Amino acid sequence: IDSYSSASGGYTLSYTSTNTDGVYTENHGTSKSRRTMADYYYYGTGYTFDKTAGYFRLTEYSLNVYDGSQVGTYTCGSTSSSCETLYYVESTNDTTTANVRTISRTGTTYEETHANINSSTIKTRVDEWYEENILGTEYEQYVSDTLFCNDRSFHSSNTGTGVGTSVTYYRAYSGNKTLKCSQQNDRFTANDEVIGNGSLTYPVGLLTSDEAYLAGGSSRNSGYYLYTGNWYWTMSPYYFDGSDPYIHCVDSSGYVREDYDVYSSFGVRPVLNLKSGSLKSGSGTALDPYELEEDI
Repeated sequence: IDSYSSASGGYTLSYTSTNTDGVYTENHGTSKSRRTMADYYYYGTGYTFDKTAGYFRLTEYSLNVYDGSQVGTYTCGSTSSSCETLYYVESTNDTTTANVRTISRTGTTYEETHANINSSTIKTRVDEWYEENILGTEYEQYVSDTLFCNDRSFHSSNTGTGVGTSVTYYRAYSGNKTLKCSQQNDRFTANDEVIGNGSLTYPVGLLTSDEAYLAGGSSRNSGYYLYTGNWYWTMSPYYFDGSDPYIHCVDSSGYVREDYDVYSSFGVRPVLNLKSGSLKSGSGTALDPYELEEDI
């Protein structure tokens, strides 16, 4: 036994063991922490843990009136089916309180939180685009495995840790624009593990907000090559406000915007890097576009 806590309404006497993934703990032993069980909470028969988001998610859950029959199930203690702390109902005192075992995430490091393990929804779609349009075609010979920068270094005035629900400001929050990528873990490449991280499936990514800004997106601009008349995402993180992540995007006027969370529905424009010597002719304008070398 290595932990003891006392609080109004009950106590917990337990030991703690870490799961095999090393990212959350379960309190075992004698648990008599009383928790009020309001009506209409979600209760599930099991749970999963999303290591990237840091959330537990109930499985096979339903919204129930608490009557004591929920012993042996898991709950977030709310009408949410995902949370950072779970409660396993061990026994009941009455129809309003229960003895519960707490299952919670441990404090992870920045490196664990920002490990490149799971593909985002956007990355999955960009990979599908590459498979449909580039992979196995004549165009693939022109594509270079050159890094894409998902800069997750901290802003100079940031006080957050980048872990859990810590409010965190990332470097791209700053008005200082750069084409440098300071952290190797943020330099996304497919095969190169000397300069990059080798975490990509294919050598395709998105623009950074700095690239869009320096190309002409520092203000409303319909005259530069990144203007489309539509909103689309960059791959530069802005900040995490404690519950929602915010990412830079380019709006319908061509302006680089900062204040949009990932639940907004915008477009995605895949970006490829070309090998040196691939361009045959052209000046890069709409009337005189670049053309690829026929044989490199």
